[in-house]
Amino acid sequence: MINSLLLDEIEQMNRAATDRGAGDLVSLEEGLEVPEADLGLFFRNIPGPKMLDIGCGWGRYVNRFVERDMDYTGIDYSPVMLQQARTANPEQLFVKANYHETGFEDESFDGIWGCCTFSAEPKCRVPEALAELRRILTPEGILFLVLPQSYERREYIGNVNPVLGRMYHSLWEHMEFGQALIDAGFKIMYTTQRFECGSMTFIVQKN
Repeated sequence: MINSLLLDEIEQMNRAATDRGAGDLVSLEEGLEVPEADLGLFFRNIPGPKMLDIGCGWGRYVNRFVERDMDYTGIDYSPVMLQQARTANPEQLFVKANYHETGFEDESFDGIWGCCTFSAEPKCRVPEALAELRRILTPEGILFLVLPQSYERREYIGNVNPVLGRMYHSLWEHMEFGQALIDAGFKIMYTTQRFECGSMTFIVQKN
């Protein structure tokens, strides 16, 4: 059982890892592919311009969203990453927050984009996070999530990325995460597994 103290330790550890990544973005970018297919799906399915980028980091996809005339807001819990994002994109809004308590009003966004965000989230906190994202989504809005593809259900602490170092990781099976979304009051509109690049995608709306 993960207690509240350990959850705080996990968040601090992951935030420190993210801060380290902000100090070496060139190395962090190496080997990362742009999810072109997923970005295309997001643009085709979002019903309006207001979007939230959860775990936005250094704003890796901001230009893609802005060139599509999205009304962009990004959130991250790393102040170092947010400073990088603000410096590179001074006209966009970046807020220090996490997706358990975003601080936004009900039904604020037409679309929420999250790429690999839940792969660093303790599974016991995912229902809380999904409930908050559901609250701030418009009735016809979409929650768009990309996660690493996995064939096992596991949570562990390790050094997967040499730039980030030691941090917490959670691995989800496709059906497992789909059920978590359904349990949180979402209906799955589209899902796919991209075995060639090791990712899985979910587009969901409020049920």
